[in-house]
Amino acid sequence: MKSIVHAESRESGHVKPRRGVEQVSRFKISTEPRANKVLLDFNESSKGCSPLVLKALHSLEMSDVSRYPDYDILSCKIAEYHHINPDFVFLTNGAEEGIRCVMDAYVDRGDTVVMASPTFGMMKILAQLREASVNEIPYSEDLSFPLDKFLDCIASGASLVVLVNPDSPTGTLLKEREVLRILEASPESIVLIDEVYADFAETTSVPLVNEYSNLIITRSFSKAFGLAGLRLGYVVSQPRNLEQLSKVRLPFSVSSLAVIAGLAALDDIEYSQTIIQDVKEEKEFLYRELESMGIDVHMTHTNFISVNLNERCNDVYQGLLQRNILVKQLAGPLCGGWLRITVGNHHDNVVFVKAFREIIQQEL
Repeated sequence: MKSIVHAESRESGHVKPRRGVEQVSRFKISTEPRANKVLLDFNESSKGCSPLVLKALHSLEMSDVSRYPDYDILSCKIAEYHHINPDFVFLTNGAEEGIRCVMDAYVDRGDTVVMASPTFGMMKILAQLREASVNEIPYSEDLSFPLDKFLDCIASGASLVVLVNPDSPTGTLLKEREVLRILEASPESIVLIDEVYADFAETTSVPLVNEYSNLIITRSFSKAFGLAGLRLGYVVSQPRNLEQLSKVRLPFSVSSLAVIAGLAALDDIEYSQTIIQDVKEEKEFLYRELESMGIDVHMTHTNFISVNLNERCNDVYQGLLQRNILVKQLAGPLCGGWLRITVGNHHDNVVFVKAFREIIQQEL
């Protein structure tokens, strides 16, 4: 009779992942329950998506679910939105898949990746997974972009130069002249610009893709179009770069439902403009209220603001959590005392301000 070896008896940890996976820290997402909470932590749209999106999804036909998606119509519509050739558009499952495809296509073991810090956490993780050397250039204490130091680092050589514009979590916006200086300094590097928050800054580097063959831009429908749950993004770059990305993107990674929602969202640009305007007005409300409490508030070019609380940061964070208000506590040496607060709707913002004032007054 053959002996049976139960799974429980196998030596744990015998099979190891590859070195890049073993050494990287996973991207941490809050495990706090989100039902019945004031959600000001993930920079989602508090206004939601256009009614045309819901109408389109309610009108689904069987073939929309049973057949693989067609990307051509949405790619053309995105191209029309940006006034570029459809061949310059590449759909992705959220902006994160676009970033991952760039890393897969252009970053090899031992390559150098340059980025400012702090920035979107997945940038560093994805580079480390490929066993690249990551050069992080700290933002200045006032959260301005460290352009000179960044350019000096690029001069030492880099396979990939990463910009998040506007940045998260700092909210810092690079001016076009600064982007151009970086592009001019990086002719032998791929320059990746993540523009997830660019709609709120009302600026974009997309027109530059015609001139710079090494420029790749990732964008998303999650923020200004309110489609975070459907995971729809896209890459803008010259066709020869997109051909390389197509080799590493999973087939049909963008669902039919996301395509349908994206088309409907682009049919209602006015709605996304109301989202942007609402964010602007409510951001100013939050800024005024927090500043009136003597708080060090950092205005941004995004749909969030940041507050510097120094040693009080964790106590305020916990106090908000006890009141069912979720915000983002920032980690790291530069942002260790900061909270990032998504700009919500007016009701949620009033609730937040009231709770924040109570917590601050209790500490005095």
